[in-house]
Amino acid sequence: MKKLMMALVCLVVSVSANAETDCYQRLLRGGNDSVVHQMNVGDISPAYTLRSMTITGLYNLLTNCGCKPIIKKVQCGEAVKGNDLTEVCYAESNFGYFLVNRDYLDNINIIFNRWD
Repeated sequence: MKKLMMALVCLVVSVSANAETDCYQRLLRGGNDSVVHQMNVGDISPAYTLRSMTITGLYNLLTNCGCKPIIKKVQCGEAVKGNDLTEVCYAESNFGYFLVNRDYLDNINIIFNRWD
């Protein structure tokens, strides 16, 4: 019975490790340390603030990549003080961190950077 339980535990751990590896591969689109993802604002809602578009966009991106969407921290502000066109959001997840901005061509650009 102990062997059966150990085999079951090993199977679950193996599946979880493969799911996380698949998630990273999809987020990184290969072997890069960072990558840009682009999403159409119309798929989210152009009426939202950049912060809310960031949260919704990251949730969609992580879900589509097969990741468990856990966003730990989101902070937004202007890269150039007094210029609202330079607004950017920084977000942390258990997979890495993201920088998100809006390009005013109906897209948000999401830069994913892995932790290691």
